[in-house]
Amino acid sequence: MVQVQKLTAETLLGAPRRGVAVPNHNGTRALYTLSTHNFDDGKTRKEVRVADLTSDGVPSRQLSDDDKVHDAVWIPGTNNVVYLKSGDKGATKAFVANAGHVDAEHYVVGEFDAPIANLKLKRLDDGGVVFVVTGLVGPNGELYNEEAVEKRSTARVFDTAQIRVWNSLYKEQRYSLWYNKLQLDDGRWSLAGSLLNLLADEPDLEAPAGMYDVAEPLSNFDISHRGVAFFARDLTRRRPDEGIVTLPFFVPVDSFTLPPVSKPKPIEMPPDVRPCIGGNMRFSPDGASNVMFLYSQPGDLYANRLYLASTGSLAAFDVFALVTRTSGASSEHGGGGDSDEDHDPPGAFEFAGSADALVLESQKCGRTVLSTLKLQDGERPRFVFREGSVAGFHPLREGCWDKLLVSSSNFVDSSTWQVVDISASFSRDGSSEAAAESGAVHVLSSATKNGAKFGISRDMVSEFWYEGAQGVCLHSFMLRPADFDETKKYPWVLMPHGGPVSAWSDAWNTRWNMAAWAEQGYVIVCPNITGSTGYGLELARGINGQWGGRAFEDLVNLIAHLEKLPYLDQDKAVLAGASYGGYMVSWFFGQEIINKFCCAVWHDGIHNLPSFFLQNDVIFDDGSFDGPIYYWQDPAAFERFNPGRAELLRNWGRAPPTIIIHSDKDYRCPVTEGLAAMNTLQAHGVPTRFLTFSDECHWVLNAENSRVWHNEVWGWVRRCVDGEVKRGDTTW
Repeated sequence: MVQVQKLTAETLLGAPRRGVAVPNHNGTRALYTLSTHNFDDGKTRKEVRVADLTSDGVPSRQLSDDDKVHDAVWIPGTNNVVYLKSGDKGATKAFVANAGHVDAEHYVVGEFDAPIANLKLKRLDDGGVVFVVTGLVGPNGELYNEEAVEKRSTARVFDTAQIRVWNSLYKEQRYSLWYNKLQLDDGRWSLAGSLLNLLADEPDLEAPAGMYDVAEPLSNFDISHRGVAFFARDLTRRRPDEGIVTLPFFVPVDSFTLPPVSKPKPIEMPPDVRPCIGGNMRFSPDGASNVMFLYSQPGDLYANRLYLASTGSLAAFDVFALVTRTSGASSEHGGGGDSDEDHDPPGAFEFAGSADALVLESQKCGRTVLSTLKLQDGERPRFVFREGSVAGFHPLREGCWDKLLVSSSNFVDSSTWQVVDISASFSRDGSSEAAAESGAVHVLSSATKNGAKFGISRDMVSEFWYEGAQGVCLHSFMLRPADFDETKKYPWVLMPHGGPVSAWSDAWNTRWNMAAWAEQGYVIVCPNITGSTGYGLELARGINGQWGGRAFEDLVNLIAHLEKLPYLDQDKAVLAGASYGGYMVSWFFGQEIINKFCCAVWHDGIHNLPSFFLQNDVIFDDGSFDGPIYYWQDPAAFERFNPGRAELLRNWGRAPPTIIIHSDKDYRCPVTEGLAAMNTLQAHGVPTRFLTFSDECHWVLNAENSRVWHNEVWGWVRRCVDGEVKRGDTTW
């Protein structure tokens, strides 16, 4: 029998958070993390666990409950696990444990007098295993321990515009990749020697990319017996708009117990490809003679392209141009070949056991889906998994890609583990195409029993399409309370998503959890408007130069559509948005349509575009203004949809009671934007509350802080829809 807990802030945030399941070499066990917060003592328990994939219910055993343990990974071809453990004053130890006997001794294989992380392993032909981690580089090229250095001043001096990112300052020292080799002697693993600096002779590179922000460093480097390929930041690039540029490199390594034989060699991109953002570096499995990766272009960041380069020539070419015969370019973005504006580019990929087959991860109609692609002329991706949103996928058995172990979530389930048979998708027989479009799925485990643990279900979730701006058909999710009665009227919440090049996905989230919002008694509407990913390149590109244009018209049309639904109480409508969604709330404040709402939630939004784009941490050409990056290059482009224009700010007096949330360490949308919004509304006499956290960034992640966030925000919304706080109130 399932014990049911109502989905409140406490149960949402205190429920176990299960990580991606990573199978061992033969698919009998899976390694995963589990994090559980206890609101009684204010502590979070962090575990590494091993699941038995062969038994019903997928029972698991604890490998570690030490919160200092991180980066637990399988040693390839074995049931042994290597993990890192942080110690006092920055020191780190590497341990090996037997996942088949978790209670047996965990022994030390390496000790390091500095913090290291992002462990990745690669088995070599001689039976040894390459051991690669990230760490800082000291003034003499040594592995640097910043925690062991006593500093009497917090002063920092910067000579480039790369000063802060996401929630921290850039460090004084650069990151590098460090390596050596694990070897097996008399049944015990050991590290062959001290860690070696892969970039010892290249002080102007920092690798891997993604060590800051919310990027994934592990995805930005890969290992083969020939060497290491990675994306790096060029530290000589000083302009503000060069801070996000990442460049591909390859370092040949003859022996992983010796220093590299040469400096990093740049992978040359085609001449029409400008420096931008790359990721997902992967060696091919055919002797690692080729390396493949994703790369985007300025002004068109969503349109990732696959590039392949030989480790010999190091000259990359566009895979899509040769396989799918598409250019990835619209008429407005140039390029040859057929346009693929209805195509959704991959956000990640893996070689599927051979050099001519891939598994792609991409966005599709509000889901994160998987497809396969044969690297042959004229091939197109074939969908193999479209249930909820994929969080991670691995071959169930090492080297065999017929079956995948997929970890995913959806609006009502925080974690689902499934085995997906994708073998039919690689068939050369065209008659198998229908079967290939839907791989056989077997559910191993559901963390919330499909929502039953919280008394919720898929019946709460519905989808609909409506006509947006320029006659484009748009998709939206709607979530209703579990006890929804269509004969009653409900307050409802309209939530434009962030980005703006992003989308609402059928996924579990502890920050904006739609089922939890619905369980407070609201109907939640989550539209994927212009700028949304997963609906083709044309819709995503449509936001360029249209921040308050097409996207706003989409929402106006949606409101007109929703006014026809009898169960929505139009006198109790709430507008809530974060980041770009917060910008959209600001834009609504300047428009007459804001009178339709009785409440607003403004989280980490934008008040004034010109100031925002000079203060945020990632200044680059994302296409927002169809070319210009800086205000002085084209003031009209910035002012066209600037909610901070004087004639719009004069209208903010008709805004509904609003709660603003903005935290001190938000460097993406600086807290000054929230303060400006608060001052504007208060000057107009609008009932306004300001919630801030000194230790949070763009996202409120600490469980105790998040509980306050939910209780304050939901409490404000409830008071507004109940009429306790309303326009014109002088006290609240």
